[in-house]
Amino acid sequence: GVEGDIVECGVASGASLFAQALFLEHKQPRRTIYGFDSFEGLPEISAEDDPEVNSQAKFKGKFAQYNMESVIARLVSSGIPEEYVDRHIRLVKGWFSETLPGFDQPIALLHIDVDLYQSYLDVLENLYPKVSSGGVVAFDEYHDALWVGATKAIHEFFGDSVEIRESDVTPGKYYV
Repeated sequence: GVEGDIVECGVASGASLFAQALFLEHKQPRRTIYGFDSFEGLPEISAEDDPEVNSQAKFKGKFAQYNMESVIARLVSSGIPEEYVDRHIRLVKGWFSETLPGFDQPIALLHIDVDLYQSYLDVLENLYPKVSSGGVVAFDEYHDALWVGATKAIHEFFGDSVEIRESDVTPGKYYV
């Protein structure tokens, strides 16, 4: 009963997009799923991402092997009808700082899987105000020792204003 669409930031191979589409196709067929990603891999890391832990050479460009066409092909080959993909899934290519400011739809579920400090801030600053009352924001990297910048960005953005809860269904995954 929450107004809005589903927004996935950080699509990579499309695994989360597949799970969302599988559920929505049968239960909420009118919702649209938006998938935002550079489709060029991760951007450069910042000091907040702890370069000593996250070597630039190791992470810049990670996930670049996934493009929009391969994600769509994977969804269809995994059983999501092509007609559903065409009508209800919108992939948006580009850096979050460029693509998110123009997004103006209400959001029921915002799934953030963007790994890095600045990417988390870009998503939260642009999309959190669009999350409907009763909507959910899910974080993939919160409290992950590898992605320290993600946790830092979440804490900076929310401060003490919200309670971040751990999922009972998927331990190690968090949401507000």
